[in-house]
Amino acid sequence: MRIAGAFWCLAAMGLIAGCESSRTTPLDVTDSSVRRAASQQSLIWTIAGYVYSYTFSGQKVSELDGFREPVGLCSDPSSDLYVVDAGTDLIYEYAPGQVLPFYIYDDLYESPNSCSFDPTTGNLAVANSANVTIFPPASGTPLTYTATNMKSYAYLDYDASGNLYVDGEGLKGGFALAMLVAQSNNLTGLSLSNLGSGKHRAGGLIWDGQDIAVADPLSTVIDRISISGSKAEIVDSWHIPNWKLHYDPVFAIDRARLLFPRDGELEFFSYPPKGPAKNGFTGDIGTVLTIVPEVTN
Repeated sequence: MRIAGAFWCLAAMGLIAGCESSRTTPLDVTDSSVRRAASQQSLIWTIAGYVYSYTFSGQKVSELDGFREPVGLCSDPSSDLYVVDAGTDLIYEYAPGQVLPFYIYDDLYESPNSCSFDPTTGNLAVANSANVTIFPPASGTPLTYTATNMKSYAYLDYDASGNLYVDGEGLKGGFALAMLVAQSNNLTGLSLSNLGSGKHRAGGLIWDGQDIAVADPLSTVIDRISISGSKAEIVDSWHIPNWKLHYDPVFAIDRARLLFPRDGELEFFSYPPKGPAKNGFTGDIGTVLTIVPEVTN
């Protein structure tokens, strides 16, 4: 296990100050580039160098710009938004309605892909090309983890108990899974016995409250995978109609709905998916989606 460095910066008075590293890349945003989000759940996604917020009815309520390559999104119970920017290897944290980042996490040139917030500890997990990095709250030292069955790490999510699930590329290519049990120091590879033949690739991963749901861009399916110890088993698979081959969607699950983003369109399916999409809307919609909980303050 190797230790990664990090820095945190406080955004105040329109500037980013108090940084512990010279790698700060302030965002080129102004007060007019974002409007305070409504006090309700928001849908957030990335497209090009922008991050947009929408209501569930399709109304755009905010916009952030100035990113180089935003590829990942996640949020915490306080409605803070985390934006993973692969173009700068930084993860920006925004308080609700704010135009400048409150904290900045440095992934040290590891090409970050995605993030997830641990509701039990306040840790932030980031998957990247080389490892999984866990950033503790405040000024704690981040730790990195690798699994013996994986060479790169794509998408991850915590469950309510603080267990972390990760997908990525296996040592010989293809699809692989791993799990970091809460309070454990080992990222353990999971054996998936019934993946089937053919080519597979890791896509978005979501804990659905019982199992993990994982997108497979090469098969254009979403697999529901049950975990027991170090073994994983696909218990259901759903083909998503009109899924464009080879793009990696980062979808979201909201209670009994699966929200599936496409370029310029968002579709709502029942979850587990049954039949065609129920409804949806179009707009400035990319393929990386998260849900920010209701603003309560």
